[in-house]
Amino acid sequence: MKVREFFTTVLPDKMPDYEMREAQVQMADLIHNVFQEGGQALLEAGTGTGKSLAYLVPSLLIKSSTPIAISTGTKNLQEQLVKKDLPFLHSVWGEDFSYMLIQGRSNYLCRTKLYNTLLNEEDRTFLKQWAEETDTGNLSELTGKIHSETLKTVAADPDYCLGQKCTMRDECFTALIRSRAEKCQLLVVNHHLLLSDLMIKDAIGFEQGAILPKLDYIVIDEAHHLEDVAAESFGKEVNFDGLFALRSQIYNSRELQRRNIEIKSKIEAELVEANSHINRAKELIRKKEAEESERIELDSEIALVAGNIKSCYKEVFGLLNEYDEDTIDAIALARKAERIVSGLEAFIDEKGDSISWANREGFHNMPLKVAEELNRVLFQPHKSAILTSATLSTSGNFRYIKSRLGLKEAKELTLPSPFDYKKVLLAIPDDLLDPNSQEFITKITEHLKRILPQIKGGSFVLCTSFKMVKALKEGLQGHVNLYVHGDKNAPDLITDFKADGNGVLIGVDSFWEGVDVPGEALKAVFITKLPFPVPSEPLYEARRKLVEERGGNSFRELSLPIALLKLRQGFGRLVRRQNDDGLVVIYDSRVLVKNYKRDVFNSLPKCSEWRGHLDELETYIEENNFWREKLFK
Repeated sequence: MKVREFFTTVLPDKMPDYEMREAQVQMADLIHNVFQEGGQALLEAGTGTGKSLAYLVPSLLIKSSTPIAISTGTKNLQEQLVKKDLPFLHSVWGEDFSYMLIQGRSNYLCRTKLYNTLLNEEDRTFLKQWAEETDTGNLSELTGKIHSETLKTVAADPDYCLGQKCTMRDECFTALIRSRAEKCQLLVVNHHLLLSDLMIKDAIGFEQGAILPKLDYIVIDEAHHLEDVAAESFGKEVNFDGLFALRSQIYNSRELQRRNIEIKSKIEAELVEANSHINRAKELIRKKEAEESERIELDSEIALVAGNIKSCYKEVFGLLNEYDEDTIDAIALARKAERIVSGLEAFIDEKGDSISWANREGFHNMPLKVAEELNRVLFQPHKSAILTSATLSTSGNFRYIKSRLGLKEAKELTLPSPFDYKKVLLAIPDDLLDPNSQEFITKITEHLKRILPQIKGGSFVLCTSFKMVKALKEGLQGHVNLYVHGDKNAPDLITDFKADGNGVLIGVDSFWEGVDVPGEALKAVFITKLPFPVPSEPLYEARRKLVEERGGNSFRELSLPIALLKLRQGFGRLVRRQNDDGLVVIYDSRVLVKNYKRDVFNSLPKCSEWRGHLDELETYIEENNFWREKLFK
């Protein structure tokens, strides 16, 4: 079967009401060609293109001896693929095919840890029984039945993986998952799992620690997240929680106690000393945060305390290596101690191509560029990599994303949304030029008080800081039904918001993207400010300095593209289906007068537009029959 044949013949035959979308077929055709010829592709597919089917169909049609990995940036898309798109495709495909969701190995039980960890006997007996009954070993099956901290102590861990040497290899759940995955056609994963798995294979080989099978073809959806996920994956961090977890694992190890209690006592003494330095580090960070900001730069004081912690864990590493070579806990915990030492060394010896900082979570070191690493572990070893998203381009081209990811020869395709955005009123006031002033917050609060109760449906108010969220919450309380970021977890907040039908959700970051609220439940999106990156954010600040040191324009090359991608995501919350319409207000008047105004409008769909003083917007809608009927109660 050909790609076009599926969309023009098979799908209409199975679904009489299906309307072929040429953009979807174009995307599927290009992916199929890249799969056949090899190489990479950058594909921007606007909302409504049907990009999931556009990459799933060629993924099933390509003749491959290895599975095709579909990687997502968010859990929402992962669930959409596994619970909706793939079951639908399976029902119309005409022949059987296999697919599975693979989660990180910490989601699965490790039998070795179950036997070697100190647990109360009731939990151990329960877990042993469950291990004989479960088909997957996925610890999510035990939510609410066993304490979450207990589950962490028996979760699979690459440091504990001995590969072929493991005495329980034949009963290993992660080996079982990988064995099943090898026989599967499509694997759904997330970016973190994909990159961490590729890093393991690159560093220590396939047998130890890798959960994904060999791959030739990879599709990366929500690829606008890839650079940030790569920076996290390729960077090093030593979290205080991780230090505490290692200490607990050592204290609770039955095997270390049984094999050599004297060595274990020496290790515990080192950990006591380390703990005093950790407490000093936390105290120092709290003090510096009060004086400065959330980011603590590397200085002599911080370097000294980090060095002391490193020395203790270096001793711990050496002592763990004194155990017999078949002591599994010693092997695994030595790997963890070694990684802590390595992470602290990277933090202290900050190189020019990385940035180090400390905060209340711990010590961090991240690369400023990920292009070289991505090419080594992702692009070069695999026959094809497809990168797609609804938002990959900025100012109408792919230059920014290509430069950040190191893609030079990738094929490019931009497919606009098939939706009619003339049904969207894009309103931008011309009298709010200082978004950092108190007057700005006061004016938009008063405007929201007036307009929100009139909207025929729900509204999103997207902010760039929790300070703004708090101010708007205080100003709007009692005027509308509020659903505020932080009051509940995000899924529950969205569920309640949808059920309300006329609610107002105020949020930052995660609500700018990946949230799907079609129809009347979301009729208006209010964007408070252009979402430029926070200047004090460590990774951004270091990347900005790097651009300027080589004579570049950091605003044009970094700050503006980041803001445009996020703006497009926020705008995209409104129109999710063919019949959706509504209002988008961008309160930030700078987009009308600054030299980047053309970039902003080139990045957004062609909508119906309004300009004027903020207090005239409701009058305009009231006096326009079309918009009054669409937007107001």
